[in-house]
Amino acid sequence: MARNHVNRLGELDLVALDGETVVVVEVKCRGRAGRPPAEAVNERKRRKLIQTAALFLKIRRWLDRPARFDVVEVVSPPGVAPVINHIPRAFEAG
Repeated sequence: MARNHVNRLGELDLVALDGETVVVVEVKCRGRAGRPPAEAVNERKRRKLIQTAALFLKIRRWLDRPARFDVVEVVSPPGVAPVINHIPRAFEAG
């Protein structure tokens, strides 16, 4: 549905549909192993994503659709194939 969507409240990396559910995906990358990239999606970041997604849904008149928030972690050390981890329903809006 959207990639790198920007509105006055922030940016959404990806917005997709899973059936009727709107899926807001935050992508976090690291160049080396260590702390999981999803740890960067802290409480402040989650609030910002929720607000930005609410405006996205309002603009498209999709406030009646179910929505969820996923995180995709990408760890890509130099010279090694990236490791991708999809975390469905990483956090809730409510």
